[in-house]
Amino acid sequence: MSVARKHVGDNPFAVLLGDEFMAKGNTLLSDMIRIHTQYGRSVLALQEVEPEEIKRYGCAKPERISDSLVQILDIVEKPEPAAAPSNLAVMGRYVFTPEIFEKIKHVQPGVGGEIQLTDAIAGLLG
Repeated sequence: MSVARKHVGDNPFAVLLGDEFMAKGNTLLSDMIRIHTQYGRSVLALQEVEPEEIKRYGCAKPERISDSLVQILDIVEKPEPAAAPSNLAVMGRYVFTPEIFEKIKHVQPGVGGEIQLTDAIAGLLG
């Protein structure tokens, strides 16, 4: 993702991972853009999953703002169910502020020996 920086500049941008599919007519991305506009912060799509499935996803520790909006207090990549901060999984849809690029530069390999976007997102929380 860091190679996109020269194209993004100082603008917010969306990242849509190809391994998560959305139904035609879904308003998720437009809703995320609206929330970004309202709060001026990065926005992640979350979905409740069964506790035993959380180890397949990034997982957020939430603080409720409204029925459909939470502030993320912490985020971890693929936690074991017993250590997961919630059952809210990151669903591969993001609206980022350009500050994410600075965080990516400082991320060390994590789960699976890979650079994890979740670790860069955790850096935004501070």
